Amino acid sequence: MAWGICLPATCSSADARDILSTHLEPMRRALQVDGSGIIVGEVQCRTMDPRKVDLNPESLKPMTKGQVSITNWKWLAQSRPPGEPPRPFDAIHGIKACTMYMVTVGHRPFTSLGSPMFNAQFMEDFFTRPETAIILGGTVIVDTFFFMSGCLLLYGLLERRATAKSLINIPLLYLRRYLRLAPALMLVTAFYATLFPRLGMGPLWEQHIAQERDNCINNWWANLFMVQTFVHPEEMCLIQSWYVAVEFQAFLLCVPVAVLICRHRRVGLYALTFMTFLCLLIPFILTIVYNLDALLMPYIPVIQNLAKDPTFLNVYIPTYMRATPYFIGMFCALAIRWANKNRFKLPKWLVVMFHVCSFLLLLFVCYSSWIFFRPGAPKSALASATYAVLARIGWSLGISWQIFAPATGHGWWIGQVFAWRPMAPFGRLTYGAFLTHVGFQLHEVATMATPRNVTVMYLVRNNFADFIFSYFIAMVLFLCLESPLTSLERIFIGPSNSRGSSRRPGMAPNGTYSHGGGSQTPNAHPLMKFERNRVENSH
Repeated sequence: MAWGICLPATCSSADARDILSTHLEPMRRALQVDGSGIIVGEVQCRTMDPRKVDLNPESLKPMTKGQVSITNWKWLAQSRPPGEPPRPFDAIHGIKACTMYMVTVGHRPFTSLGSPMFNAQFMEDFFTRPETAIILGGTVIVDTFFFMSGCLLLYGLLERRATAKSLINIPLLYLRRYLRLAPALMLVTAFYATLFPRLGMGPLWEQHIAQERDNCINNWWANLFMVQTFVHPEEMCLIQSWYVAVEFQAFLLCVPVAVLICRHRRVGLYALTFMTFLCLLIPFILTIVYNLDALLMPYIPVIQNLAKDPTFLNVYIPTYMRATPYFIGMFCALAIRWANKNRFKLPKWLVVMFHVCSFLLLLFVCYSSWIFFRPGAPKSALASATYAVLARIGWSLGISWQIFAPATGHGWWIGQVFAWRPMAPFGRLTYGAFLTHVGFQLHEVATMATPRNVTVMYLVRNNFADFIFSYFIAMVLFLCLESPLTSLERIFIGPSNSRGSSRRPGMAPNGTYSHGGGSQTPNAHPLMKFERNRVENSH
């Protein structure tokens, strides 16, 4: 490495050598560079070590820390100091973790019910009992992640615009979001294509795992370019990766609208309203024209060949059918910004009433789907189209209060539970858990040697196992891949905020964190950790 220094004329080469040795010592220990190789001449300063690095200790600090897992663990577990009240977006950690748990709850019954069992009557009853409608209609739960992404995207850009008047670099926003989503996705894709098929065997192994292997070998590139929902979706590698594609595609659509709002508020609001209306109109029209189901109907033939189900392909995974919560989340960001700017406060009784109504609305959206599962229920294209639109609006409105309330000081005890300090690591690991949890469920089903007696306790027990194991693997992904890559991103691309910051990537000015939260940056993501930089926006 070569380093130019400026010394007074009275200093000798020996003085220069002493200065270099002193400043190089911390990096020599960190990088294991032999310090005895420093040679100082009268007209030059160089080292015999050919390693080329930046000799500024502060610039190397993120890189060296990014490679040390124990340091990454401290960042992962970091939250607000004990005794400090919750910050505006701390509750998003808890909302993400609870949403991820509900996702595993929803996926586990369908993988288990689609496998051999002794008590087939349990399966029949499962689809006809009203109390199970919260699971059958729970396909809208993933909309929570889309809602948070839209909210944090616009909120982060508005915060950045307020503190730094520089222009927003749209291509850089796209690059940062891609770099947050793609590495973990492609690592899991490579695992499915190579190692996963070697980790077990059983009568159903070829049907489940080998099929996933073949899909990943043939279509891994679709995951790389985030187009798996449109290119060979019936042979999608990682069936759960549809979310990542929709998240990224919705981000591409929403960034120009968000930037327009930041620059020209009124024009931007018109554009946002138009896009929201369009995303409501498209599902309504397509559902009627093609006589599609209102939601994914998880019957046995559907579960056993999900990727080829018409409802899955035409209703569940297309971005134009799922983008509504993203845009409604942007409206929520504007409401939060206005409320905080004007110090808007509601009376306590009204706060309690809104919390109760919020949860009742969420339950109603799930339970109302039962009308489509009733035996012998007539199929109406108009009813399906109406539910397909209103369910997403209702779920988004219910979630909007749970995010708006803590961010504006109306969290009540529910907001405090979501903002509980131990929730922070779970919130940051959600993205990795989402990518990996289906693998555990597939492995359990594919290795079955005999039919099982499926009961509610069997499903609960396996669901907890899914949750724990997926978060453990997500932690490994975070420590060994996501956090180091984010540190390298900061070195080569620069910090997300225009002013730069000495904070750990992901820590906002108010101490919150993003993956995508707090005053998040527009490159984070709700399914990912609340990490990386001032004003960091989640998925």
